[in-house]
Amino acid sequence: MSAALDAQFGAAFDALGACAVAVKGGAGDLFMEIMDPASRNVWMLCEPVTRDQYKAVAPPPPIIKSGYAPAAMDRAAFAHSCDTPGSFHTMQVGEMVFHQNARPGAIIPPQTPHGPMQITVNKHHLIGFDAGRSVAVMEHDGAHFVEVVGVREGDDTRVLPKGAHLRTLTLDEPWVVMLPAPTTTFFWMGKAMRSFQGPVDLPVAASTTDHA
Repeated sequence: MSAALDAQFGAAFDALGACAVAVKGGAGDLFMEIMDPASRNVWMLCEPVTRDQYKAVAPPPPIIKSGYAPAAMDRAAFAHSCDTPGSFHTMQVGEMVFHQNARPGAIIPPQTPHGPMQITVNKHHLIGFDAGRSVAVMEHDGAHFVEVVGVREGDDTRVLPKGAHLRTLTLDEPWVVMLPAPTTTFFWMGKAMRSFQGPVDLPVAASTTDHA
């Protein structure tokens, strides 16, 4: 990663406050989450895992494994747990320490076969992309949603929400984004999980390629 991204993301991370947690690893690394079905609170392991590690994790009931997929961004951090500014709740499972980073709210089921579900997520999530990266963005109802989970393979045939389209940004400079709280997310579930999240303001220092 570039020194420019390190400096820009580092400044944004410091502004999150003393309890903020940086996610180790970056684009292409595999990350996992666990969830309490009753409270719908989600905990993330803020470091990459292997497939074997994911399979071996056995959270205590009623906690379940809820997500396992590659990250799309180069940097990420969380400011604090949901509704608790200045503090993070944690859960230890074996030798792994999970941070309570999100809680889904309203869910709109897929409107078309193989389309995404739309989920409003309560979280405080900072992400960053390095200069030179090609970043996928979905435009929907005049707003823009950036890739956060998954890889671009298959995007050319992905079933998008009605009226949405994808574009590719080629970044001339690092792009650091604080997602809104709550965040609107679009999730394609299954073996190849994919998610676009926002809305976000597009960077000025980037070239754009629209896709049909």
